Amino acid sequence: MTWATTQGTMVGGVPSECRELVGVGCQSRGRKVLIFYAHQEPKSLNGSLKNCAVEELRKQDCNVIMSDLYAMQFEPRATRNDIIGCLHKSEHVDDGVESWEAYKRRCLASDLIEEQRKVQEAKLVIFQIQDYCIFVNPKLLEATDMSLEDIHMNTQDLLQKEELDAGGFGMVSLCYHKKYGLVVLKTVYTGPQRTEYNASLLEEGKIMRKLSHDRVVKLLGIILEDGNYSLVMEYVHKGNLMKVLKTSTIPLSVKGRFILEIVEGMLYLNEQSLVHKDLKPENILVDDDFHIKIADLGVACFKNWSRLTKEETSRQRKIKSNSKSASRSAAGTLFYMAPEHLLSVNTKPVEKSDVYSFGIVLWAIFANKEPYE
Repeated sequence: MTWATTQGTMVGGVPSECRELVGVGCQSRGRKVLIFYAHQEPKSLNGSLKNCAVEELRKQDCNVIMSDLYAMQFEPRATRNDIIGCLHKSEHVDDGVESWEAYKRRCLASDLIEEQRKVQEAKLVIFQIQDYCIFVNPKLLEATDMSLEDIHMNTQDLLQKEELDAGGFGMVSLCYHKKYGLVVLKTVYTGPQRTEYNASLLEEGKIMRKLSHDRVVKLLGIILEDGNYSLVMEYVHKGNLMKVLKTSTIPLSVKGRFILEIVEGMLYLNEQSLVHKDLKPENILVDDDFHIKIADLGVACFKNWSRLTKEETSRQRKIKSNSKSASRSAAGTLFYMAPEHLLSVNTKPVEKSDVYSFGIVLWAIFANKEPYE
């Protein structure tokens, strides 16, 4: 559906275009609605139309979130044609792919791509750009009702680009997904298919998928195949915190922000009754703007994914008994582990375990190195 106007007729005191627009929102009652809009003067026609739409949506009990593209120095170069104009079959709109293609042609500002992360939380998405166009992406509406099957991906969905890391138990790869663009594939288990775990792994995946916080890496999907049990996660460009600390000169003020943001993320996990169990710089990622996101929740917080991780670790130790990288990875985890877990691997992790690990992470941030390095 497209709505483009600079003049509108009024129906019951409400512009007809707003009626048409929020008619789509009727299916979104109680859901989040995200509006990207160009900065407007307080009494401009376009501003009034946007405010009217917001008012109508809120009357329908929608949670309306707005992103001011002007305030974030967005360059409004994109048009509707830039995004979906190159489609061969217009009835099969795939906005994720077409937006990415527009971005590669430098038609779409990178800020908008960054803001689109919020799309995953929204039921209705409205774009309003330079020529007063507002268009709704109905394909994106489907992406937010994440059932178990929605998060179940296949290896064929991903195009592997490069290997990012190979730890003691698995591989981390940068891949391209037609819907999400660049993603990270974390291989958890490479043994034979464990059908007895599949249902519970899917359930845990659904819980992970619902986690939504700026300081927590977003899970996009899971793969459950013979020889490949993996997590597909959002890509955070600068990599892990220790790598950034060792390769960049980080001002004290930015380190302070790192610490506050780690606290924000851990508080959120605590509110969700989750204990991370493996908090360390390797599991804290840094984006292009030097903000952090906490990673590796699946292999730490969730029982069955954690069980597969332990099985894979045991398998790999037998296969690569002389692997130095594996021993370094294990040692890195031990450096940040609370003393009670060093005494017994069966000790139940609690919130205080994460607090201890956080204290060692603080030391590493200021020392720019691992403990005992």
